[in-house]
Amino acid sequence: MERSFLPNVALKKIIEKKCVSQTKLAVAAGMRMDTLSRIVNSKRSLYADEVVPLCEALGIPINELFIDCTENN
Repeated sequence: MERSFLPNVALKKIIEKKCVSQTKLAVAAGMRMDTLSRIVNSKRSLYADEVVPLCEALGIPINELFIDCTENN
């Protein structure tokens, strides 16, 4: 099985697990809702300068976005 370290996929799983609305997360991270939606739906890459605000808003360590997305967590 090929491993996937896609932060977009991990972000989507974390948002679902924490039951956080994308709107509230976007506001807390200081980004536009449509931008977050494109990131979560893998239609746009997650840029380096967006990682810290998103992780802080979610209350997670940065490395959580870069765990193996193929693992069953």
